[in-house]
Amino acid sequence: MAVLRVYFDKAEISLTFKAGNRYPTVLLSGSQIQRIQFDKTKEFSLFRFVDSEKITITNSKTGEPIVYTKKKEKAFYDEYKQGLKEFAKTNNVTLQDNTEN
Repeated sequence: MAVLRVYFDKAEISLTFKAGNRYPTVLLSGSQIQRIQFDKTKEFSLFRFVDSEKITITNSKTGEPIVYTKKKEKAFYDEYKQGLKEFAKTNNVTLQDNTEN
């Protein structure tokens, strides 16, 4: 069953992500996010690597960037991507989309 891990508000977003064996949730305002980036990547699936995408959110609250991949979040990935684009535009956050080539 798919679980929604990113919730959007006008001024902040709520992110649930995997960290070891836990799934912590962090609230980030627009000022706490340094960069949102969409990249092409390869993911392992059925004994081979397949083309995929990933979302990387660099912020000042967690030590490491938060990453979501298309294969693991396939039910909501496009919704995350669209929501993050709108959030970045509204809150003046740097957004780099390396998937539109």
